[in-house]
Amino acid sequence: MYVHFLTNDLLVYRVSSRREMEVLSESKTKTLSVPLSVWYNESSDSIHMNVDGKLTSVNRKPESKRGNPSLYGILEEHLKNAGKL
Repeated sequence: MYVHFLTNDLLVYRVSSRREMEVLSESKTKTLSVPLSVWYNESSDSIHMNVDGKLTSVNRKPESKRGNPSLYGILEEHLKNAGKL
């Protein structure tokens, strides 16, 4: 089994076992890096995103059209860790 993951420096690693880890460039994977800006909107209790010039948002309400509690939680954690929330 292979696991791919990104790090803050945008390197992609492929792990096939506990002992074997290979650094891959983005050209050898299906991973694509895009510019992303994220901010919290207090009035709507949602997290807004600018993804390479396209605006969208997500909230924690599963019944909402923009509801994605899992993604919201991930982004919320990053905003808190950065002191932005």
